Order: sequence, then C-alpha cells, then structure tokens
Amino acid sequence: MKRANGLGGKRQRFLPNERRRQTWRKHRLTLIDRRSKWFYQQGFNLKLEQEESGD
Repeated sequence: MKRANGLGGKRQRFLPNERRRQTWRKHRLTLIDRRSKWFYQQGFNLKLEQEESGD
C-alpha cells in the first residue's frame, strides 16, 4: 500500500512539470508567432509606402 502511494506521489510531481513544459512551449510559440507577424507586417507596410511614393 505504501509503495503505491509513493509511486502516486512521483506521478503527481511529474505531471505538473510536464504540464508546465507544454504550456511554456505553447506560450513560446505564440510569442514567436506574434513577433514574426509584427516584423513581417512592418516590412510589408514599408514596401507599400515605397511603391506608393514611387508612383
């Protein structure tokens, strides 16, 4: 009985870490996505301005 509890404790300790790792990965991906979108948006806007001023 004690042995089963010990394993259960380990499992509980492992799950939150795994969950934390998954949420961090998800969060990191959204941050990268947001940053790249902003970066490309800036570049796209500059391109448009150059084309408009060229006409």
